[in-house]
Amino acid sequence: PGLWQVANHCNNAKVGSDTFLSSTSQSLLEELLRRIAKPGNCYVVFLPGLGEIEGVYQRISAKPPDCPSTILPLHSLLPNKEQDKVMRPMVPGHCKIVLTTNIA
Repeated sequence: PGLWQVANHCNNAKVGSDTFLSSTSQSLLEELLRRIAKPGNCYVVFLPGLGEIEGVYQRISAKPPDCPSTILPLHSLLPNKEQDKVMRPMVPGHCKIVLTTNIA
């Protein structure tokens, strides 16, 4: 599928009134990030909750984009020191991927 179709599919993953990302949606999101990630860019990915943040973080960390990247989770259970990493300048030549919820 095209990139916009992938993004739309990930954005609309719902069952009843509960929002979640199925493993298929997570795979599509990861592929989208791998395809669009470019050095010098920052991508903020809003996910429904901690479980999705951790799942996507583990999967992207295991198979990162082709460009050098810094992948950072951001949620309320992280120590402040870890949360502060999101605000640090990017490493030159890297892209930054922040995985968070809309509350952050």
